[in-house]
Amino acid sequence: MHAMRMLRRLAHWLRFRARSAELEEELAFHRDAMQRGLISDGCSPGEALVAAQRAMGNETLMREESRAVWLWPSLEAIWQDAKATLRGLRRSPAFTLGVMLTFALGVGANAAMFSLIDRLMFRPPP
Repeated sequence: MHAMRMLRRLAHWLRFRARSAELEEELAFHRDAMQRGLISDGCSPGEALVAAQRAMGNETLMREESRAVWLWPSLEAIWQDAKATLRGLRRSPAFTLGVMLTFALGVGANAAMFSLIDRLMFRPPP
């Protein structure tokens, strides 16, 4: 059961844009239906739109709650953070180069220290 839920969420994540468009369409349909009902009850179109929006509530919150059912919220947050990070790194190439050099130096030093400790402490001398 748990595996099926994970597969379903993965499928929704892969079709995120299509699902988002369907959600927008669905919310617009309900808002328009509510607005038409209010207009038929005698409200002006402007008043009916405002009343329909007020009755529907916060649409952004509704969208976020619907997406939380489809996706893992933490996975979506990680994806958004990764995109923002890549945009920031693209904007400042000198900083990006510094980060990459620091990372490479750290990995190299770490590998050298592990091989040295492995040779001295864990393997007997020849």
